[in-house]
Amino acid sequence: MKKKILGLLCAVLLLTTAALPALAAPVAPISPAPAWTLEVEGKAVELQGKLPYQAGEHLMVPLRAVAEALGYTVEWDGATHSIVLENGVYNTKVTIGEDRYFRANSKMPGMTALQNYGQAPELKNDTTFVPTELWKLLNCTVKVEESNIS
Repeated sequence: MKKKILGLLCAVLLLTTAALPALAAPVAPISPAPAWTLEVEGKAVELQGKLPYQAGEHLMVPLRAVAEALGYTVEWDGATHSIVLENGVYNTKVTIGEDRYFRANSKMPGMTALQNYGQAPELKNDTTFVPTELWKLLNCTVKVEESNIS
C-alpha cells in the first residue's frame, strides 16, 4: 500500500512540475536603451552620458554641451543657482527651478520679453538641463532625436 501511495505522489509531482513552465508569466523582451543624437547648428555634439529626457511636454537637453557647441561661455553661480551664457552677441541667465527665459543683446541695451515655457531648468547629477525652446529663443538650431538600436 505504501508503494502505491508513493508511486501516486511521484506521478502527481511529475505532472505538476511539468505544467509549471506553462503557468509562468510570459517574459517581455528587453527593449534596447534609447540612443540619442544631438546636432547643434548642423554639427553632432557628444553627450558624454548626459542624455536628454522628456519632462512633461518638453524635451530637456544638457545646457553646457549645447551652449559650448554654440560658442557660449558657461558660468555657474552657486550662490543663486544660476547659469550665465555669453557669446559676445547674446547673453542670458537661467536659474534652476525658475521658468523664466530671455535673450539680451551683449553689445547694446535691450532684451526680449521674459518667456515662460512651462518647464524650469533642472539640475540632475551635477548637470543642468533646459528645455529645447531656450535655443530657439537664442536663434539657434538644435536638433535632438531618439532612436532604439536593435
